Amino acid sequence: MTERTSFDQYLDGQLEDEEFRREYELARAQIAAVDEIVHRIDTARTDLGMSKADLARAMRVKPSAVRRLLTEQSSNPTIATLAKAAHAVGLEITVTPTTHETSDTRAERVPA
Repeated sequence: MTERTSFDQYLDGQLEDEEFRREYELARAQIAAVDEIVHRIDTARTDLGMSKADLARAMRVKPSAVRRLLTEQSSNPTIATLAKAAHAVGLEITVTPTTHETSDTRAERVPA
């Protein structure tokens, strides 16, 4: 069994606060969603035999922008960048309702 770090213990304490827990889970879900989109774009790119430079040309951006998008751990791309990359490899991004939240939870975050 792996020993828990001081950070793990600190985070456990913070997660006891319901508001912190909601925000933490939302942030984790957002990161996971972006990671999944980037992964699918990169998989499609390689399946098509496209280099990162080819993708950059198709997107009409600098190669460094594509390298950052596909390789940086702290990448935080805009939806426009993701859509442009997806289109370049023959994908589209869609939004679907989640099944794990109640409508009350969504209403708290979505302005009327």
